[in-house]
Amino acid sequence: MRLEHSRIFRDESRIEVKIPFTNGMKEFFKEGDFPLVSDPLKTRKTAIIGMFILRPANDTWSEPIVRYDGSLSIYDVKHWIYNIDGLSGGGIIANSNVMDGYRLAMQYAVTDAVIIGSSTIIKDGTPKEDGSPGYVWLPQYCADWPHLKAADPDMKTRFREQRKLMQELGYASKRDYPAQIAVTRSGNKTEPDLLSASIFHEKLPDGSPVEAYIVTSKTGAEKIRERAADYKLKHRIDDILIPLSPDDNPEEIYLPQLPGILFKDYNIILANHDGGKKVLEAFCCAGIIDQFNFTFGRKPSLYDAVKNNPDIDNDTRNSILQNFQSRIIDFFDTESGRMPLSFPVVEIIVDEPDEAAVVVLDTRRIRSFKGAVNG
Repeated sequence: MRLEHSRIFRDESRIEVKIPFTNGMKEFFKEGDFPLVSDPLKTRKTAIIGMFILRPANDTWSEPIVRYDGSLSIYDVKHWIYNIDGLSGGGIIANSNVMDGYRLAMQYAVTDAVIIGSSTIIKDGTPKEDGSPGYVWLPQYCADWPHLKAADPDMKTRFREQRKLMQELGYASKRDYPAQIAVTRSGNKTEPDLLSASIFHEKLPDGSPVEAYIVTSKTGAEKIRERAADYKLKHRIDDILIPLSPDDNPEEIYLPQLPGILFKDYNIILANHDGGKKVLEAFCCAGIIDQFNFTFGRKPSLYDAVKNNPDIDNDTRNSILQNFQSRIIDFFDTESGRMPLSFPVVEIIVDEPDEAAVVVLDTRRIRSFKGAVNG
């Protein structure tokens, strides 16, 4: 399937920066750019962008996205689901949607860091029982997915050119690949352990180590240091750790400090926040997520996506579908799982087959996924 994106809605009043696209990127999105609701070069703080893929539970989002009266139908869709108990992971929700995969790979490629909660890393990023490495949140991993390579064999080249342009404009550092930033408040030993994750042990395509950090509390940092040698990390653990605690509470992370530290000390201009939901909401509560660049599936519904997914074995599929309503997990903490009106839409981009929409949300005032705002 060929990539073909178009913009159907934009609130110019909420956009402070429009980073231009290269000619290569515009082959798929003629009027495209990369909008930011705040300018990190002015704030001198890392602009953190939340990313998730959501899909409606039982019904497709079939209504026109922008109605004739200009209102947006996204606020009326019930039960935006981000996970299924027993089928964890965004891949099931994404349903091999090319637009979602393309945007994910692009944001990994053009930003300076990916922030991931420790639970997500332990689940997806630690070595597997068969000896294969865990996932690393790098653009080449996504760009090699078969459905993306089929849509654009030159994807990696396009993204390199886009990153080069953003480097010239000052919105990307000189690094070629995004740093990996784990977040763990406790620093507790787990099984498997966070320190066994591939982000701390794999190499980049150029042969250099993956640039990886751990944001944690002062107490968490002490626990991690104690077992670093067990994972052959003792020689660089002080470079990995970013302990951020208030003076009176060494067991907590003081998140409001993080964007300024990442910008000043680590030269991270833009960062993706790739979840999970709990740590993403903690960042919102701290007021340090500027925007969400979310993919909202339009069709099929999640129920139909699970029903027709050839990679799910029949026993698992039947078990999931028989208890579907009790297994699905809403992203928004509202009674009907609707997105609250307090999440202002900045931009909506759609793909040519109308299977998904990328929706940019201004989250600077959002403090919870129930819709609570600051001020």
